[in-house]
Amino acid sequence: KSTTLVVNSTKGNTSVDGVFSNAKITATNGDITTNNIFCPILAARSVTGSVKITGSLSDVTVESTNGNIIVSSDIPLKKLMSNSVSADTAVYIPSNNGFTLTFRKISGKFETDFITTKTENGSFVFGDGSAEFNVTEISGNFNIYKK
Repeated sequence: KSTTLVVNSTKGNTSVDGVFSNAKITATNGDITTNNIFCPILAARSVTGSVKITGSLSDVTVESTNGNIIVSSDIPLKKLMSNSVSADTAVYIPSNNGFTLTFRKISGKFETDFITTKTENGSFVFGDGSAEFNVTEISGNFNIYKK
């Protein structure tokens, strides 16, 4: 059975765990945390709060203004979209077939412990490049680590 989760919080922290087919979590003036979520499609957006997503994930969209982002997946991500302003982003993933990262920044940098190749168009490719990562950082850094 498919289960959709929708959470909108305007003040205070939000913590979610469980199994969902998709989830959309929004918080203003509060942190978003998942400790062990199984969710193929997840979107999390926070204004003035951090986002920490941990679990088995496939397609993740995260946005944050004035709060750091951590995404830690037990399985390889297929798709990641991350937008942040005045925030750092760290992604922890197992070694997989590969990813292609399109990284746009204003005052920020990209670092990874995966061995990547920079293409002519400025993308970073690891392995076969099959997973699609699109990242925009304004005054923040983006890091991908092996889990």
